[in-house]
Amino acid sequence: MGRKTHRTLGDLVQDSRWLYVQCRECHHSAKLDPREVQMICYRNNYAPVIDRLAGQMRCSKCGLKRVYLGPCYPPGFI
Repeated sequence: MGRKTHRTLGDLVQDSRWLYVQCRECHHSAKLDPREVQMICYRNNYAPVIDRLAGQMRCSKCGLKRVYLGPCYPPGFI
């Protein structure tokens, strides 16, 4: 079996995954609930496509828009 591709935030929600965000510059990272990110996307008229979001997101530590996005398990996942 191959790995599942998560192209949209909806794919993450459906697969019970969260969005992992890591700054490529300072390496600050966070796990975000994709449902909350979806709401922000809809309010700001952004497409909820993960590849496109990488150019929209900014590191909360250093302020740069150089982030890696990928799926991760939610906090507390055993």
